[in-house]
Amino acid sequence: MGKPVSVAVHIGAHKTATSHFQKSLSAQRELLIDAGIRTYGPDYLRRPGRSIQAMFGLPMRDARPARRSPQDQIAFLAKGGTRIVFTEENLTGSLHDGAGGIVFPLCPRAEDRLTPFAAKIAPSPLDVFLCIRDPAEFLTSAYGQTILGGGLAMTPDAFRVATPLAAVNWADVVTRLRAIPQINKVTVWRYEDYAQVFRLVCRRMLRWRIGGQMNPLPSRVHEGLSAQAVAQYFDWRAKGLARDDLGLRARAAHPVSQGHAKFRLFDDVEIAASARAYAAQIAQIEAIDGATLLHPPIPRAAKT
Repeated sequence: MGKPVSVAVHIGAHKTATSHFQKSLSAQRELLIDAGIRTYGPDYLRRPGRSIQAMFGLPMRDARPARRSPQDQIAFLAKGGTRIVFTEENLTGSLHDGAGGIVFPLCPRAEDRLTPFAAKIAPSPLDVFLCIRDPAEFLTSAYGQTILGGGLAMTPDAFRVATPLAAVNWADVVTRLRAIPQINKVTVWRYEDYAQVFRLVCRRMLRWRIGGQMNPLPSRVHEGLSAQAVAQYFDWRAKGLARDDLGLRARAAHPVSQGHAKFRLFDDVEIAASARAYAAQIAQIEAIDGATLLHPPIPRAAKT
């Protein structure tokens, strides 16, 4: 009998540097394989028949019988290693509702998907990883994605009405995750701390020694929109242009990286209220049994 295999699932969330993290893991895939760790991200999991739902026979539309038993599937994916890491933000549900808004509550399919998954892979332990973000910044980024996604985005005012700041509740997400039977640990970090905690996240997700050798990609994967880009997008739409790449073209014409001001969805008063709500949610998360919120390491000079 081979060594026991443990499983980790990084569920995102959307708009929290998930793509950057996934690409960072992918770039160091051979290092991880040598350490007995196999990682599977969107490039693998979004192919036909390779989603976590399909591979493990989870409830899904047009479901077909899984090709292997859960434990045989674990062994197949581990390929002789002892740790499997899945990173797929769509596993726990879509971010957008198809009409230009956001699906609430966040991670709407967490219970439906993770409960049977944890049960099927037992006795392999399941650890869950989640990154959170200030609600105002999160919704601003999510709104930008509706413009870049090729559909017809709501106006900023309409989006704010449809997606109130109070609906972004990370403490609720973590509480729901911890209530799922057979989940081993839930590890959480703030998007705002991402650069400082990257290796700490990797240590917990990938094993302590190898995690300390991991490096994040040196550049951003996705750039946000500038105020000028959003204005350009709606100006083109008002003139009757109907192209799927309008948002991408507007971003390229007015990039933040060339000094254009970042798009702001909320005013200063709303941003301050969001920060207070976020701080309260963080305090709630830190009080949840079985959940760990990671903090940036304290510099050695500050310890003395």
